[in-house]
Amino acid sequence: MNLQKIIATAALTATTALTAIAIPQTANAATTHRCTQGDPPIQASMRTSCAFAGQAVTTYANAAYGFRHATLRIWSPTTHRFYRVHYQRTGGYRTYGGTVTATGPNGIWMRFSGDI
Repeated sequence: MNLQKIIATAALTATTALTAIAIPQTANAATTHRCTQGDPPIQASMRTSCAFAGQAVTTYANAAYGFRHATLRIWSPTTHRFYRVHYQRTGGYRTYGGTVTATGPNGIWMRFSGDI
């Protein structure tokens, strides 16, 4: 291999590696699913089971309904572990309504109506 081919190969490899690092993956409909066994229906990440999402909504409704921000420990019936989940309610009235978005470690993400 001559020097020009070695330099060109190294440059292409470095560019490919930087492109992979610099372009973040964004969430879209292909990375979420709907959990419809409860009321309200829940939109959740593919890393969030419907059983966990349902548990998270029930816990929010019983412990933090009406709050704009809350952090709760949620038991996962799938992994048999507790996870800290942060809830944020946007829109709606002072103590109800709007949309609640919940996030946690390991890709936990869900969104549901604040009218529960």
